[in-house]
Amino acid sequence: MERSHDFLKVIKALTSPFSAWVDFLYLLQLEEYYVPQYLKYIRVFWWRRHVQEKETIDWTIRAMMTLCFALLFFYGLWLMVFILSFHFVLPVVFFLSHILIPWIVGIAAVMTQPIVAFQKKRLLRKAAHVRRNYLGDVHVVAIAGSYGKTTSKHFLNELLRFTHRVLPTPGNVNTPLGVALWMTQIKNAPDILLVEMDTYGLGELAEMCDFVQPNSFLLVSIGDQHMSRFRDFDALKEALLEPLDYLHQETLGVCVIPDSLKGDELQYPYDMHYAGSDLVYADQPIALPDSAPMSSRLNMAKVLPIVEYFDVPHRIVQDVVSHVGLPERRRNHSMRRGFEIIDDSYNISLQTVHSGLSYGSLYAQGVGKKYGVIIAGIPESDMTEMQVHEKLAVSINKEVDIVVVLDSTYAQHIIRHLEVDYVHDTDIRSEEAAWQHIETAYDVDAVVWHVFSELSDLSYE
Repeated sequence: MERSHDFLKVIKALTSPFSAWVDFLYLLQLEEYYVPQYLKYIRVFWWRRHVQEKETIDWTIRAMMTLCFALLFFYGLWLMVFILSFHFVLPVVFFLSHILIPWIVGIAAVMTQPIVAFQKKRLLRKAAHVRRNYLGDVHVVAIAGSYGKTTSKHFLNELLRFTHRVLPTPGNVNTPLGVALWMTQIKNAPDILLVEMDTYGLGELAEMCDFVQPNSFLLVSIGDQHMSRFRDFDALKEALLEPLDYLHQETLGVCVIPDSLKGDELQYPYDMHYAGSDLVYADQPIALPDSAPMSSRLNMAKVLPIVEYFDVPHRIVQDVVSHVGLPERRRNHSMRRGFEIIDDSYNISLQTVHSGLSYGSLYAQGVGKKYGVIIAGIPESDMTEMQVHEKLAVSINKEVDIVVVLDSTYAQHIIRHLEVDYVHDTDIRSEEAAWQHIETAYDVDAVVWHVFSELSDLSYE
């Protein structure tokens, strides 16, 4: 029976060539055209077709260019073969050769790299020109970290905007290309630019700093996100600290890094603020609302030294801190289908899940309800899939009453260690499917649901 199923998968793959081109281009795009990581995924998805369940491909110029290169390379090569010599076996070989489509897409990505690199270099040069000639007097705050970047940027913007003209990078724009394009489109120079920066490898933050030229630096956290690419914590730390090399004494504003790095004796020619969890501003305490999660306290403690550098009055800071909310999909409270929910569906790592589960459990106890969780797993960890999801299950067992495990590639690793009530079904692959089950199975007044990320299509076989 299993052999028959495998045979049908092969036939389906060979008879869906157009779907294959788009599907594997989509997988490549999800991995941001990082070919080594893409090659790991195609082993799992080789015979899969129509993989765009949760999102669809974004037909950017790069996506269209990569597809054109792939089609020209593959079909152009076969056209030459048919022209030079024809044999009755060739059509059969041509048909069977479509199993190579995943590799051809990867080859096309490599072939287009010189063009992409040339265009990227031009854009970064243009961004550097804009920074030097039009934004020279603007104070740039670089914000980096494994998690908490967008929340910290949001806090900074809210705290500074009453006394300064502030312009933050929009949404989750945090790559060299995204930030460079954004900078070239700035029409009116503000007083302060808040630049969120993300990295998948050594040198990326340095590349951004080359044209951003930060005056201040906020390192929010060093965690386990993207560790599947770094493989080594020291390499991740080195990458996240790259902006320190671009801070100049004569233009330096303020540098804030986590107090966990205090013992590292970083050798840089200026004072650093090592931020813990104390909320003190201009030597006076700042009070957060009692309902604020610990993650908000930690992020606020890191941004306050930067706000203090810009001399924002204490009364404004306290007023903003008393009312400021979190960015969308980051521990937000709302109602969904009659249920009270905590929406934590933006990003996910083992550290943020531990923090989220602790917060959610205390909140559910406080309102006298059971605590339910919708979760799919944790990708890109520094541990093996089995290890990270065993640790996840331990946290769930400690904090949660009910868990709905979406049918991702990580589901079996989670449920084999669960001791609490759980729901897992191959038909529950999305948050929407989870809610359809929850609506029929649970009382709206009895459970608070905590929604974590359902992950990208890469995590669903």
